[in-house]
Amino acid sequence: EVQCAMLDSLDYLSEITRNDKMVFSKEQKRLITHIMDLHMGDEKVLVSAIEFLQNLLTFVEPDDILIQKETIRPVLSAMRNHSNSPRLQAVGTAILMSMGADETAIVEIGEEGGIQDVLAALRAYPNDPEICSKCCGALWVLTTCDSNIAILTEECGLQDICKVMITHRVVKSACLTIEGIVDADELCALQLLRVSRPEEQAMIPTLLEAFKLHNSNQEVVEAMCELLSTMSEVDQLAEELASYSLVLSLLTDAIRNFP
Repeated sequence: EVQCAMLDSLDYLSEITRNDKMVFSKEQKRLITHIMDLHMGDEKVLVSAIEFLQNLLTFVEPDDILIQKETIRPVLSAMRNHSNSPRLQAVGTAILMSMGADETAIVEIGEEGGIQDVLAALRAYPNDPEICSKCCGALWVLTTCDSNIAILTEECGLQDICKVMITHRVVKSACLTIEGIVDADELCALQLLRVSRPEEQAMIPTLLEAFKLHNSNQEVVEAMCELLSTMSEVDQLAEELASYSLVLSLLTDAIRNFP
């Protein structure tokens, strides 16, 4: 009965805040994070709480507790405690992406292990387009600071992003994420030349295969061309790309199909 009442309350709050701006005090927001801490073993309560907090982030103000560690920590704890829940991983990565609109929150998410948590979700659900898309979106936002790119590099995260690119719904967001990382950090970009784990495939052939599979989709083609252009600005990556005859063929087709 307690769980049902909690869920009904959270669902009601989510409903009334979905499209309309409503003002909640710091104490009221803190109550939701406290509920999450108390019910960390209850997946349904956590999902409903995160969905409600996600709605509030639409109208978040600077220095709001919604983008501080007080809220970041229970969200990440929920993802870790329910790694076997696709729904919780989906809402968790979605709210991290929204929190990433704040520069301070980006750094704090990285400090609390958020990059590793997003990568863990990506690795656990490589065949779930919704989770993969949200993970790539979150990483795109969160890797706009050097410290988080360093974490991604240490975790060999580019390998995980490349691995899920074959799924149509994920290609564009994955391209945007990789392009931003390549543009920002050459050391991390050079990981594209290596296979970070023995069981994985080489990354550049995987990128080109994804391009080939989805070369009729204009948005994907545009994102791929942007990525290849940025990669070509790194000498070692440019040399590697030049060794694949498929690159010229794909770019020629792109010019022909989307003049």
